[in-house]
Amino acid sequence: ASLDSGISFFDTAEAYNGPENKNSFLFAQGAESSEELLGRMIREEGRGMPTICTKFSALPWRLGSQSVVEALKASLERLGVDSVDAYMIHWPGVWQNEAYADGLAEVVELGLAKSVGVSNHSVDQMRAASNILAKRGVPLSFNQVQYSLLYQNVEENGMLEAVKELDMVLMAYSPLAMGLLTGKYSSNNPPPGARGQLYQPVLEHLDPLLAAMSRVGEAHDGKSIPQ
Repeated sequence: ASLDSGISFFDTAEAYNGPENKNSFLFAQGAESSEELLGRMIREEGRGMPTICTKFSALPWRLGSQSVVEALKASLERLGVDSVDAYMIHWPGVWQNEAYADGLAEVVELGLAKSVGVSNHSVDQMRAASNILAKRGVPLSFNQVQYSLLYQNVEENGMLEAVKELDMVLMAYSPLAMGLLTGKYSSNNPPPGARGQLYQPVLEHLDPLLAAMSRVGEAHDGKSIPQ
């Protein structure tokens, strides 16, 4: 369905794992690795190679730049491809961040990734990674952060300005605010569990925002709220 709709960019991660790589994380999050599923879809559909982005998990026992290289090689094996279009550090490590940045440079130099970036990094952490990569002639291409109509911290904490200054791309995740901006929920019917708690401070703004999105959709050939 994704390919039929023209979607050609797939963002995955080794952390979205299953039993075959649970030893890296001490537990399996699902029945099968997201990378395995994506790789099988690409082979079975036979429609050419989509744009693939995957991520390195900065686990505290992973030491040195080689840990980044080896992790990407394992991801490539699960995906069944020789290289990915983008590879990033999923979150800042408690240490080893300089080594991880060197590892990003190495995967580009080895031809395992065409571009590299970070995710969930602060402005200072992003700048530090960019400086390390620049010494090796490799650009830091993007920072993937949470960004939606309900969560706009990047416009207030200096991230957006820093990304522009460094000639990077701001890659948004949760653009539909974990489902809140789909029209399924309201301030009186929030999503259950952690999602509802996470967005509790902004739920009062949800109903008027959804109403405005609905009007915009209607003015554009009756598009739905998430469209």
